[in-house]
Amino acid sequence: MGTTGTVFNGRIELDDPGFFPEGAKIRIVRWEVVELSSEDDADECYPVPLPDETFEEHLAVLRQSVADGQAGLGIPLHEAMAMLQAEIEAMPGESAK
Repeated sequence: MGTTGTVFNGRIELDDPGFFPEGAKIRIVRWEVVELSSEDDADECYPVPLPDETFEEHLAVLRQSVADGQAGLGIPLHEAMAMLQAEIEAMPGESAK
């Protein structure tokens, strides 16, 4: 989930001000726009890590995941979200409350 914005006079103005609910805690990460003169420059500035699996392997994992869900294997979404919330809160210096 995300939106974009621009800094004006030291303040962030979101492109969609209604995107976040009132009181939502958000994390701001600087995103630099870099002008590149060639594709080689892009490779040097933003090296893409090689995937550990091929597209076909990844697709097979996704298909198996869907089949597992249809077979009733796995956990309910609210339990998965609670587990993720606990992991985030356990991270040093993090708070997602």
